[in-house]
Amino acid sequence: MNLTREQIRVMIYYDYKKQLSQEECLESLHKTFGDSCVSRATVYNWFAEFSRGRDHFEDEPRAGRPRTAVTPENIEAVREL
Repeated sequence: MNLTREQIRVMIYYDYKKQLSQEECLESLHKTFGDSCVSRATVYNWFAEFSRGRDHFEDEPRAGRPRTAVTPENIEAVREL
């Protein structure tokens, strides 16, 4: 099962709301989904975002060309190689 970024962020938010530490959150995710599921930096960054009041899980809009490389179709195509 491959999780989207938003799904991972929801799980990080759940642990944040349960008042787990960043390390406890990371350990839980790695135990459940494997070590490559999410990086330590990602967990720490999202804990910081949530503590600043962020209440959504989608990427913020960015200037410049939109991201098109990471799409479900492209991910599946690479897996089939």
